[in-house]
Amino acid sequence: MPTYEQRDIVIVEFPYSTRTSIKKRPAIIISSDWFNTKRDEVIVLAITSNNNEQRDKFPIQPRFTNECRLNQDSSVKTGTFLTIHKQFIIKKLGKLDLGEFKKLVKYYMDVLGYPEKVKI
Repeated sequence: MPTYEQRDIVIVEFPYSTRTSIKKRPAIIISSDWFNTKRDEVIVLAITSNNNEQRDKFPIQPRFTNECRLNQDSSVKTGTFLTIHKQFIIKKLGKLDLGEFKKLVKYYMDVLGYPEKVKI
């Protein structure tokens, strides 16, 4: 089975939230490399080219996607995540720039309300 790393942009079979059908769409792997090597699954966030203004979308531009074939500005849908078996990854497209990934993680933590709103 191919190996996948954090920040990889991949094409996956992503189910609609209603679970009535699936759509092939780009996604970014957010799970750690440790998680990705120890398990048969990865954790991904969906990527969309529909860039309407929504609070939970993190914009990414093609210039921040190394070797990737995203040919237009896109957004990571931080509210649309999935743990998916690696067999449902169709192909790897490239990798998100490290600096942009760090911004995405910070943004994602804000969407989750961490650390201000989460009491541990």
